[in-house]
Amino acid sequence: MGESEHWRGELDTTVTNERAENGAFTIFYKKDNLEDIKEYKININEGRIIRKESDLTSKSIDFPITRTKGSQVSRNEDQTIVIEWTDMNGNNFEENLILREK
Repeated sequence: MGESEHWRGELDTTVTNERAENGAFTIFYKKDNLEDIKEYKININEGRIIRKESDLTSKSIDFPITRTKGSQVSRNEDQTIVIEWTDMNGNNFEENLILREK
């Protein structure tokens, strides 16, 4: 889990057969004013996963993980997340989180 002023993130994965991995990154907006976020961009691990959208419609944002072979997300000790967003007044913000598997 990792946290910043406005955001909280979790990583929950399960590795089976030492090769397959299932789980999710979940990012939570900690404030109540969803309508204040006009657009946002979430960048996980320097661009391995990027989501850019308009209007935050839920306090939680899921990024499913399904891997059948190769490197596992959970093997990387630190997961870096950068969240950039613009509010309704056009002000830009950026916060960083470091996640560890829960």
